[in-house]
Amino acid sequence: MDNPARELIRSRLTQVKAFLAQDAPPRLSESDTKAHFLEPIIAALGWEGIEVVRREYFVRNSQEFIDYVMFGPPKPLLAIEAKPLQVALAEKHAAQLVQYCAVEGIEWAALTNGRELQFFNTFLKPDLAAKRVFRLDLLAFNSEAEFDVIFEQLWQLSRERVTHPAVMRTWLNQRRLDAALRELMTNPESAVLRYVRKALAAREVSANGEVIARWFHLHLAPAFVAPPNPPPPGPVPAPGDPTSPHAETVVTIPPTSGGHLGGSPAPLSGGPAIRAVADALRQRVSGAFADTKWRETAYYVAAASG
Repeated sequence: MDNPARELIRSRLTQVKAFLAQDAPPRLSESDTKAHFLEPIIAALGWEGIEVVRREYFVRNSQEFIDYVMFGPPKPLLAIEAKPLQVALAEKHAAQLVQYCAVEGIEWAALTNGRELQFFNTFLKPDLAAKRVFRLDLLAFNSEAEFDVIFEQLWQLSRERVTHPAVMRTWLNQRRLDAALRELMTNPESAVLRYVRKALAAREVSANGEVIARWFHLHLAPAFVAPPNPPPPGPVPAPGDPTSPHAETVVTIPPTSGGHLGGSPAPLSGGPAIRAVADALRQRVSGAFADTKWRETAYYVAAASG
């Protein structure tokens, strides 16, 4: 991966791992955590400059501050709240940060202690759980491949990404779609799998919810990770505010190797039965996401032809 920031961030996180691996590492204050670990990573993500990064950002009508707020003309785009390295992130920390961002109209927020990072879209509804886009263990790597997965997620906080609302919206919609489909298709009690059971029974294929959920679990592609080189931002097709995360969802996942969801079609036995699964999935997604544009059902379900 040809990105200078990658090695800078990897080096800093490796230092965190080495520090914590000591027999009795000294407890770091929030200020030391920021100075030694967090600020170098923030700079590597492209957030530098007097007019770009504001420290101790005052929250209106309060006596509180946000540690860092990143600006992209003409408004604040991303808030980052830091906690000491050895302090676990708690729900009250996340709720407080999201509340501050709601007051200030800041869409994106991150909470971190240098070991874990939680990323939020503060405009999502209805609750904190829905606003939390992902949790990331920053130290969960022992190989280059494992670090690449962490870096791709962390790069969503970069200046390159956050200052392009259309790119961020596309990424968020794809991630939410991926999570929703996984929950629907791997939950034996979901309404969509009950429909699939009936569709299969009509074709004299016997399978209970557990069996169908297991089939989807085995055939789902790896969890969504943002592509390393997203397309440049262009015109936003959906009406209304172009930065809204609730704009039109476009189902488009590039094919990868393997006969599974998100992969190239591969022959499977029982073609008609599998196509019934595809029909059920399509109906469910269309109902949940009214503005969905279907590019290619085969990207989601591999089925035998004929």
